[in-house]
Amino acid sequence: MSGESNEERREKLVTRFVNSRILLEKCVSDVTPDSGWSGSEWSVGDLIAHLTESYYQDTARRIINEDNPQIGYDQDKDWKRRVDQALHGIEDALSIARRLTTEQMSRAGGNGNSVITVLDALELAAAHFEEHLSQLRDEVRPREGFPVV
Repeated sequence: MSGESNEERREKLVTRFVNSRILLEKCVSDVTPDSGWSGSEWSVGDLIAHLTESYYQDTARRIINEDNPQIGYDQDKDWKRRVDQALHGIEDALSIARRLTTEQMSRAGGNGNSVITVLDALELAAAHFEEHLSQLRDEVRPREGFPVV
């Protein structure tokens, strides 16, 4: 225990968060999406994605809003949540595709100097899912010793 008051601790935290924000902005100011996602494990993009997780902020909110919450990491619950989120992404795209009307299928938007239609966007979503699921099936699972699926 440092002997600091809670107010002093809070002010130091505010300063640390402000400095973290400044450092993050500096660290990504010259990074493009292409270079951010290049490399192997823990690319700039991987670190940014990791920083978007809010476990500690959620813990703080729970302590503020609940009486005596039981805090702890539940690996099974977190795994299920992440799998459910991934499945929800596919279900969301599937739902959009199933409900498209003829008029909606012909809608388009600007994408830089080109045009993208609703079907183009959904085809890109399908390709994105397929690419990463193939990666999971053909690279990650064998590397980690899981059976062929």
